[in-house]
Amino acid sequence: MNITQKLSKEAFMQIVTLTTDFGQKDYYAAVLKGAILSKNPTLNILDISHIINNYDIVQAAYIFKNAWKAFPKGTIHLISVGESLSLDSGLIAFPFEKHFFVGPNNGIFSLVFSQLPKTVYALTKKDQPHPEQVYANTIGQIVKKKEWKKIEEILIIKKRTIFFKKKNYFLKLLI
Repeated sequence: MNITQKLSKEAFMQIVTLTTDFGQKDYYAAVLKGAILSKNPTLNILDISHIINNYDIVQAAYIFKNAWKAFPKGTIHLISVGESLSLDSGLIAFPFEKHFFVGPNNGIFSLVFSQLPKTVYALTKKDQPHPEQVYANTIGQIVKKKEWKKIEEILIIKKRTIFFKKKNYFLKLLI
């Protein structure tokens, strides 16, 4: 490998975007970034927004929908908005349109995409009580280019949709 090839390979850093309702006055966004970087310190983490109104998945979907396509193919997008609303629904991940998406199964992705992915994966918490650890492990596995069916923290689930009404919007849970 010559120096140009080596520099080109080193110059590309996997991009991870963050869209959260954590705000900027406390440590939550830093804890999430630290958990992700502890699994893979070479990641390039970029903030889409951390100042979304608490639990406002409609606002988050609007901001994210208008931003995610500006990033290169292969980008991993993490949304962490309204998670307490999705405790029963859990966390999900899926590849779609040559990007990767990770976030709560609270209907936000049905607000972002007009066409939903055919396969969605449910994230298991195992011995990880905090969502940031589940997110960090999942992103780490995606970066390592593990096959989706072999990623230890992800289980294939059967496709099922559930509709519920929130703020005059019908939201579609993906699993």
